[in-house]
Amino acid sequence: MGIDDAGKIHLTGVKAVEEPPSLVDLRNRIAAMLPHVDQPLNISYRPALADLPDQKGSRIEPGADYGPLNTFARGRIDLRKVRRMWPDI
Repeated sequence: MGIDDAGKIHLTGVKAVEEPPSLVDLRNRIAAMLPHVDQPLNISYRPALADLPDQKGSRIEPGADYGPLNTFARGRIDLRKVRRMWPDI
């Protein structure tokens, strides 16, 4: 680091520490396990339920606000039934 005649601070480059061989090996092993994507796919993925009007989601609290999903989440989860059946689940 240095200061010039105008009072400006100039940072000098700091030499990077060399990566240890164990880290390089770990990165190579992980890269070998992951799928490779050579080029981005120009696909916009937005999951949606097919035939949404015929589908029904459920909620525990009937008064909870799910915003735009309120119409979808019109079913009710019966916690007594869940507790009773829990050992089998």
